[in-house]
Amino acid sequence: RRKPPGEVDALVQIIVEARPDILGICEIGTEEDLAELNDKLSEKGLTLEHSTYASGADDTRRLALLSRYPIVATNSAGANGSLTYQSIDADNRPKEFAMSRGILDATVQVDELRFRFLGVHLKSKREVPEGHQDLMRRHEAYLLRRHADRILAQDPEVLLCVYGDLNDTRRESPVRSIQGPTQSTRYLEALSHKDSRGAVWTQYWDYQHVYSRFDYVLANRALRPLFDQKSSRIIDDPRWSTASDHRALLSVFDLHP
Repeated sequence: RRKPPGEVDALVQIIVEARPDILGICEIGTEEDLAELNDKLSEKGLTLEHSTYASGADDTRRLALLSRYPIVATNSAGANGSLTYQSIDADNRPKEFAMSRGILDATVQVDELRFRFLGVHLKSKREVPEGHQDLMRRHEAYLLRRHADRILAQDPEVLLCVYGDLNDTRRESPVRSIQGPTQSTRYLEALSHKDSRGAVWTQYWDYQHVYSRFDYVLANRALRPLFDQKSSRIIDDPRWSTASDHRALLSVFDLHP
């Protein structure tokens, strides 16, 4: 369903006041919806003229990235259900699944530096009749890790930022598998974000009355030194609960540390 106007207005105001140079969106509808959102941001004074859009098997929820800086390359994966894995269905029989939202892969040129962004929205915890939600999410995490590993194998010094709604907490298998071995040069560190009260939760599940950290920004070893933890935060604007059931992460990177 489309967001009601009141929710959209709250979302736009929160984004505009944060003034991001690059905006990763983990749930958007059509390309027309993305263009409409971008127009609303521009009307409020936030111009993000470069954009890219990615999708998977889900014909409702997609990924997008808006940027003030040029997007010089894209290598997104999973369009039309092309990114698949083998698992079991609800009756524990072998079945092939497609990654629901795919992987957004965009390279952004910022002055003399290039940043590579991988955006994802993993399977939710909502039970579905076709399979086991936890196994589906775990397999989608493996696909993301494999995608990141190919990038790091080609260029170990790439400035790689992986972000998105992982729909799981930090010690669960999907998050840990995306991060990789702690001592490995391929390790992706979950960057620290807190709100104005020091809390770290990013999502409130009203049905279960549960606060969780489901949203992450992860950096490889080359990018990590540029992260400005003091300036980064979870946006706890009072309007967040009108705009979404998630709170946004604002990550600040220092180009000249």
